[in-house]
Amino acid sequence: MGGFKLLRIWAAAALLFPAILCGADKNIDTAKSVITIHVGKTGLFSGAGHEHWVDAPIAYGMLREGVGAKIEFAVDARTLRIRPDQENEGDQAKVQETMERDVLETGKYPQILFHSTQVTANGRRSWSVTGTLELHGVSKTVAAEVWREGEIYTGSTRIRQKDFGIKPVSAGGGLVKVKDELNISFKVYAK
Repeated sequence: MGGFKLLRIWAAAALLFPAILCGADKNIDTAKSVITIHVGKTGLFSGAGHEHWVDAPIAYGMLREGVGAKIEFAVDARTLRIRPDQENEGDQAKVQETMERDVLETGKYPQILFHSTQVTANGRRSWSVTGTLELHGVSKTVAAEVWREGEIYTGSTRIRQKDFGIKPVSAGGGLVKVKDELNISFKVYAK
């Protein structure tokens, strides 16, 4: 009887151990999580142009820590919004329309997707994440450094618009241009 009880304990431990190591999948809290894109400017008369910050709400996603760590999420490209700029309120609607119609072509490419391909722990609460970003119909590898405080995962990365087949917007015959490189930061909350 003692041997049978010990066998049951070992069997239960063998079943539970991988689950503990892998961790549980956590849904991303889409009401709190936000991705922010900083769109810079360049060109001879860049002082005349405007920098923009774009909020990209996460539509759905999940993450897992431990062995088998991963993250994946989707953004509805049609929900990206230029943050209000009180100095340039009149331009905001035009910039929003240009972003949707000419830059992202949201009618043709309505989803932005990311899924990790490698997550490497750099400590208890930090990771190097590499994955595939699908944007504007093009899939490319991107990397980000991620930190966790409580249930909030923060980090940043950079991408080049041209890598995804997007031509940066310019005005004044190219004297004012949107930078090709976009700075992306995120705060992801787990449920």
